[in-house]
Amino acid sequence: MPICDRCKREADSLMESPLFKGERICDRCRTAEEETYLRVAEDLDKIIRRAEKNALYRRVLGKAVVEAIKTEFFPVIGRDDP
Repeated sequence: MPICDRCKREADSLMESPLFKGERICDRCRTAEEETYLRVAEDLDKIIRRAEKNALYRRVLGKAVVEAIKTEFFPVIGRDDP
């Protein structure tokens, strides 16, 4: 039986992760990935709506994101490292 790249469990079948190229995952990990993606999208939507309503929030958010990327405060964004 094939082994899932993410959870390392045996699975009847594997599929390519839609988010992480080259990663073969089981149904359970695919479901978790989809649910997590939807949660992240909802969180980002809330942030965007808040920024649209508050100019200072928007300006501070922009600075915070740039600084976070510079300092690698969010090391997981844009990387496939475990």
